[in-house]
Amino acid sequence: MKSDTKKYYKIPQKMLEIFLARGYQELRVEDQSLFDPYYDSMNEHWSANTSFLNLIGWRDSYPTYFKIAEGLLINITYLNTEGYPVAVPFVGNYTEEKIKKVMQILKEDFAGFDAQLIIMDVVPWMLPYYEASGIQFEIEDNRDYMDYTFTPEQFLAGMDMQDDRYRYNYFKRRFAYETEEITPFHREEIREFMEREWCGEKTCEECHCGCLLRVIDNLVPVFDKIRINGILVRVEGKMAGLCIVSCRNGLGVYQYKNAVNRIKGINEYLLRESFERYLQSADTINYTEDMGVENLRYYKEHMARLGFDKDVDWVEYKIKIPEQVDPRIERLSQLVMKHPWALQVHGFYVDRTKKTMRFDVVVTFGRDREPLIQELQQEITRLYPNYQVSVDIDRDISALQG
Repeated sequence: MKSDTKKYYKIPQKMLEIFLARGYQELRVEDQSLFDPYYDSMNEHWSANTSFLNLIGWRDSYPTYFKIAEGLLINITYLNTEGYPVAVPFVGNYTEEKIKKVMQILKEDFAGFDAQLIIMDVVPWMLPYYEASGIQFEIEDNRDYMDYTFTPEQFLAGMDMQDDRYRYNYFKRRFAYETEEITPFHREEIREFMEREWCGEKTCEECHCGCLLRVIDNLVPVFDKIRINGILVRVEGKMAGLCIVSCRNGLGVYQYKNAVNRIKGINEYLLRESFERYLQSADTINYTEDMGVENLRYYKEHMARLGFDKDVDWVEYKIKIPEQVDPRIERLSQLVMKHPWALQVHGFYVDRTKKTMRFDVVVTFGRDREPLIQELQQEITRLYPNYQVSVDIDRDISALQG
C-alpha cells in the first residue's frame, strides 16, 4: 500500500506566522554549513534524533524551525502527527549561563505559541545544565526509544558471534549480489523497494511516526550535500536491502536499515559492510531509534543479548515544563525550607509512573550530608508514602570564597 502523504500537511498557517514573528526560520538543506560549527562545539555526543540529517529527513512529518540566541541553536519541531510544537535539545557548546538564558527565551516562545514547553531527546549529560536553569520541569524516559551505544570493539565482537558470522558468510557464498554506494540517482530504485517491502505489508496508520517514503524523498536526493552515507545491495539483479549511516565527531550512527529478511544473511552483510566502509573512524557506535522497523529493533536486542553487553543504555529524556507548578513541588519546597540549614531547593524530577521523585538541596557549609538526607527522606516519605525519594545535598561554599 502506497503511503498517504496527504496526511503529512504543512504547519498550520497561524502557527507558522507566530514562529516567523518570534524570529524562527525554516530549516533547509542549505543550512548544513551554518549548523556544522554548532554541532562541532557540542560538549559530548548528542542523540541521533537531534542530528541535522534526521531533522531534514523527517521534515514532512516534523517540520523544523530554528533561530540563534546566546551562541546556541534553538530548534522547534512541529509534530504534524500530533498537532503541537516541541523543542529538541539546543545545539552548541553548553554552559550553565547560556542554557539558563535560552531556556527563558524558549519558555517565552512557547507561551507565545500557547503550547506546553516540551523538549524531546535530551541525553543524560545535558540534564544538569537544564536543571541549573532554575526552571522547574518534569522528566520522562521511554526505553522503547533509547539509543544503544557500543564501543567499536564491542560492536565488532557482536558481529563476530558464531551465528552472525555463519549467516554473513552464507550470504556471501550463496547469493549472486552486488553492492553500490547510494547516490541521488538511486532515489526511484530505493522508493520502489520501500513501496514493495515496507508499504506492501503495512498500512499508513502503522507508520505512526511519519512516512518513510517521504524520508527517502528528502534524504536520497541530497546524499552528496549532507554528512550521510549508505549502501544498497542487489541480489540476482533486484534490490534486496539498504543501510544508511552517518559518522560525525566520533559518533557512528546506523540511521536506517531495511532488507528482504527471507534472504539469509543479508542483514549481517549490511551491518558489517556499512561499518567497514564508513564507521571505522568512530569511537562510539549508535543504533538509533528505530521508528518501529522490526529488523533494526531485533538487531539492537540481539546484539545486546548474544554478542556483548551494551556500553550504555543511552536513554533519551523528554523534559516537560508544566503549565502550572506541580503542587507537590510547592509542598516539598515548604517542607525542606523550614529547616534553618536549607538554603535552596531545585532540580525536581517526578515520575508518576514509577512513583519516584528526586531533588537537590543546597545547605549551609559544614553540615554532615547523611543525617540530612535521612531526615528529609523520612519527612517526605510520611507525606508521600507511595513514592521512592532520592535527595542530593549540595554544600554552599560562597562563604569560603570571600
